[in-house]
Amino acid sequence: MMRKSLRQKKKCLQAILSIVLVLSLVMPMLFSFPANAQETKDAGKQEKENKIREINSFDDFFIFAAASQGFDYVGTTVVLNADLDLTEEQVKKTLEKYKVTHLTVGTKDCPFRGTFDGQNHKIKGLVYEPGIIKDPNSGLFSFTEGATIKNLTLENSDIEAVYQGGIIVGHAKNTYLENLTILNSKIKLSPANNIVSLITNLGFCGGGIAGIMEDSVMYNCEISGTEVVNNSTAGVTGVGGEGLYMGGLVGWAEDSTIEYSRVRSNYVGESQEYRDSVIRNEYDIAVGALGGKSVYAGGIVGGVNTDDGETRIVDCFCTADVSFYAANYVSVGSGIAGYAGGITGALRGNSHIERCHYAGKIHSKQYNAIIVIPIIETDVHISGISNICG
Repeated sequence: MMRKSLRQKKKCLQAILSIVLVLSLVMPMLFSFPANAQETKDAGKQEKENKIREINSFDDFFIFAAASQGFDYVGTTVVLNADLDLTEEQVKKTLEKYKVTHLTVGTKDCPFRGTFDGQNHKIKGLVYEPGIIKDPNSGLFSFTEGATIKNLTLENSDIEAVYQGGIIVGHAKNTYLENLTILNSKIKLSPANNIVSLITNLGFCGGGIAGIMEDSVMYNCEISGTEVVNNSTAGVTGVGGEGLYMGGLVGWAEDSTIEYSRVRSNYVGESQEYRDSVIRNEYDIAVGALGGKSVYAGGIVGGVNTDDGETRIVDCFCTADVSFYAANYVSVGSGIAGYAGGITGALRGNSHIERCHYAGKIHSKQYNAIIVIPIIETDVHISGISNICG
């Protein structure tokens, strides 16, 4: 009887151990389901956030640019799958139909925050002509923040911009610019308040690729056979004003890095005509009082400075024609001054130039009339690297 009781207890113990063993194998699997479901949900969310939008035609690009006026494309990669020719007749008809005078991605209030990958394709014939009401939304991208723009060529672009502008981007903040090329194009800058500026002049920053770079990086970018110019005339100015900065690649760079980038000449057309890149900053003042204006031209960047970081120009070269013309025909006060450098017109703050060279032509002319006595200076304030440091 006792043996029978022991056998029963042994069987019960074996059953209990079997149940425990099964539960030890099954329970982790059961509890893993919610975790796996959460991981799947997170992966789906990440995939949704990293959306890809393809541009296969001008119509796709038109819709993309139009939508960017109110949608910032954060978490989206936009890929260009074909060359675009904006000079085609059908493109012109589409723009006329919808009364669109230019194609610009993003705005000051809604900057582009995504990634644009041109996949080494080309956009030809981008044109921007500002209307009567001036605004800074010019170039392919007007404002970017936290964005990446890469692997793209723009050819035969013709851009007019007010107080800031670049053929690729007007104002790039915390933006990465890589493998960008500008061929046989032109950008023209002018100050916003150019007739009478009795209190201050807003100045401008213009470059072949970017007008302003702030906390940004440019790598392996170039302009070739391209003009970056200003030839403005002011009526009456007084009490100072902002500087006028023109650069081959960038107008003004702050806390940014420009590396392995170039400004060079190019051969154009069937005749293979040799075409220089030109950076020319010309500013005339009819009557200037009290505060002087400053005009800057730089082969790579018009002017650089730092806020709380460092600005570096590394392994860059320029062969462009760089010049300024600054004239004040009736002056009461300090007059007008210009500065030109083969790499930059102004190097300030914690800024550095490393392993860069200039092999172009640099020249200047400065005209100041104290009351009615003209003071004309030729080839002043020019340098092969940088004119102003400090």
